[in-house]
Amino acid sequence: LTTSDGAGFNGKVLSVIDSTHVVIGTRQSPPYGTRIAEGSYSFAYYYSGSLVSGGRAGSAVTIFATTMTVPGTAGLKTGDFVTGGDITGSAYIVEVIDGTSFYLSQNIADATQNLGYSRVANSVSSSGTATQVTVGSTAGLSVGTPVTGTGITGTAVVASILNGTQYVLSETIPDATSELNYGTKVKPATADTNIVTRVTVPSTSAVSGSSQVQIIVSSATNATLINSVYPITSTVDATHLTLGVDSGFSERAPDGTRGVNFISTGNVVATVVNETSTITVADTSDLTPGMAVTGPGIAGVAMVVSITDPTHFELSQAIPIGTRNLRFGAASLNSASRTPAANTLILTTTAGLTAGDLVTGAGVTGAATVASITNGTEYILSQTLPTGIYDLAYGGTVLSSVIDGPILPVMTIAGAGSGAQATAIVSNGSITGFTITNGGSGYASSPVVSIASPSPSEMQRPFPLRTLLHVADNGTARVLSQVFVGTLADVGNPVGVCTKEAGLKVDEKADAMRFSVSHLPLDRVLDGVLDSREQAGSGGVALPSQLVRTMVVAFDDPTNPFVHQYHPDHDNRDARPDGTNMPKGNGDESYTVTRTFTFTFTTSPPAGISSVGWGSSAIGGSYVEVLRGLHRYPITVSGTFVLRRVSEVGTLTINP
Repeated sequence: LTTSDGAGFNGKVLSVIDSTHVVIGTRQSPPYGTRIAEGSYSFAYYYSGSLVSGGRAGSAVTIFATTMTVPGTAGLKTGDFVTGGDITGSAYIVEVIDGTSFYLSQNIADATQNLGYSRVANSVSSSGTATQVTVGSTAGLSVGTPVTGTGITGTAVVASILNGTQYVLSETIPDATSELNYGTKVKPATADTNIVTRVTVPSTSAVSGSSQVQIIVSSATNATLINSVYPITSTVDATHLTLGVDSGFSERAPDGTRGVNFISTGNVVATVVNETSTITVADTSDLTPGMAVTGPGIAGVAMVVSITDPTHFELSQAIPIGTRNLRFGAASLNSASRTPAANTLILTTTAGLTAGDLVTGAGVTGAATVASITNGTEYILSQTLPTGIYDLAYGGTVLSSVIDGPILPVMTIAGAGSGAQATAIVSNGSITGFTITNGGSGYASSPVVSIASPSPSEMQRPFPLRTLLHVADNGTARVLSQVFVGTLADVGNPVGVCTKEAGLKVDEKADAMRFSVSHLPLDRVLDGVLDSREQAGSGGVALPSQLVRTMVVAFDDPTNPFVHQYHPDHDNRDARPDGTNMPKGNGDESYTVTRTFTFTFTTSPPAGISSVGWGSSAIGGSYVEVLRGLHRYPITVSGTFVLRRVSEVGTLTINP
C-alpha cells in the first residue's frame, strides 16, 4: 500500500488472529523498522511473489502494545493489578522487564496513559503452621484462585473466603509474613516447532487418489493456482488430512479457506491451518504437567501435557502457529484427557492412586475407575472422555453393593434315590409350589426338600451415596443430612459449623459453604439418642470401631415414600361419604420406614481405595444399610465407604 508520506509500506503478515484480524510487522522497505500509522487503508496481499488479493479497502489499522514504559518500575512486581486508561476489566503486570518497562497482561492502545497500580497485600499465616491466611483485603480473590510464593511447596489454591481479610489456603504453610502471588501466570508463548499443516475437506475419500495438492488463490475452485506443490503426508480421518512442505520453496501451505487442487482428483474448497502442540516459552521451570492453559487460539481450556526441555512443553491440543500471551493456571482442575475420545488422563502426580480407585466428576458416567497407572503423571481411565479439563475426585463411598431378598431359591432334594430336580414357583415373595423337571429314580419314600436362603448378588454398577458425619470434641458422632460451615450468628461471630442456615451471620452467608445429602430428609441429626425420629444407636468413630445409627421415617412423615398429600389412597386420611375425614394409622395407607446405617472403620483402606491420608484426613471401611418397611422383607445393601475431612471444628451448633 502507499502511505501518506509516499514512501509506501512493504510488511509481512505475522499471524492470523481470527476471521477478520491479522497482525502485520514493521516496514521491510525504507524507512526500515517503522510501523504504519493508524488509519484505514486499501491493502494488497502477496504470497511467494504472486498477488493473492488486492484492493482490500477499509482495512483499519490499530496499534496495540503490551510493553509499557514508565519513569521507574521500583515498587512494582509481577501480579500487581493495573487499572485506568484503555484497560478493560482486570489487567496485571506479567513481568517487570527492567527499571523503566514491564509487560502488561492485555493489549491497550499505543499512547501515553495514566494507569493505577494495586496489590493484594502480603499474607500472614497464624498459629505456628496453618492454612488460615490474613491479607490486607480479600477483594479480588475467589475460591479456586491459584496461590504461589514463599512457603508453598505444591499446587495451592484459595479453599474458602472467611471474611474481608482472611481466607483458607488449601496447603499448610509456616507461620510467617510471606510474599504470596494470586492468580495465574501469563507467558509470551510461540507455536513454531514441529508444525503440522492440517487440511479440512468435505470428504477424504473423494480425494484419496491424490498424493499432492496445489493451493488456489481465491476461495473459489477455478481461480489462479499458486505454483507451490505440497505432498499429502497422512489422512487423519474422514474429513482431515495433513500436508508436507513444498520442496521448491521450502514453505508450508498458507492458512485460510480457499480452493485446493488435489492433483489427479480435482478441486475442492478446503480450510488450511498450520498448527503445533509444541510450544516455546522463555522458561518452563515454573510450569508443571496438568496446568490449565487458556489464551488466543486455544479451544476452551487446554493443559500442559509434558515438559520437553527448559524452553519447550507439549500442549494437550494443537494451536495455530504464531506468538501470543498464554495464561497458565495452577492445576486446581485435576486432570484432562490427552487426545480426542481418549482414556489417557494427566495429573500433576499419580502418587497415591492405585488401579481400581473410583473416579467421579463432571463428564464421567456411571462407575469409572483407574484402570492402570502409566507413569508419574498419567493413568488410564476405564472409560473414554472428550478432550478437555475435568475436575475429578478419586476414591468413593459405595464401590460395590449387594441386595438381599427372595430372588431365585436354590433347592436340594435329599433321599435314598437320585436325579430328582425341581424349580420353585415364587409369588409375592413366597414359595407357592414346585414344578418337577426330573422325577429321578430309586426313591422308596418322600425325599426331604431343602430351600437355601438366597445369596446376595453384586449389582451391575455401584450406587454412590454422600454421607455427612460430624465427630465432636467429646467423641459424639452425628450423622447429618445437611451442615453449614461459615461465620456463625453466635456471640463473637466465630467461624464454625451449624445445622441450619439460620445459624449463620446474615451478612456473611455468601461466604459460607453448605453440604447436603440428597437421600436423607432435611434437618436430620442422628446422634444415637432415642426419639420419634431415631432409634437408639451405638458405637463411635475410631480405628478400628463400629458406628450404628438408625433413622426413622414415620408413616405420616411428609418425606415418607408412601405418602402423597394429594392422593386419597396415600394421604393417611379416611374420607367418608358422610363428610368426615378420619386419620388412619401405620400400615393402612403407608408404613413407617427405618434405615439402619452401620459404619465399620478399618485401620487400612478397603481394596481399590487410595491410602493417601488414611487415618488422618481420610477414614472409612465397610458399610451396611438395612431398610425395613419398604418391602415385606428387610432389604440389605453393603459396600465400602470413605469419609474425607472438610472441617476440624469440634463443636456442632444444632439449630432448633
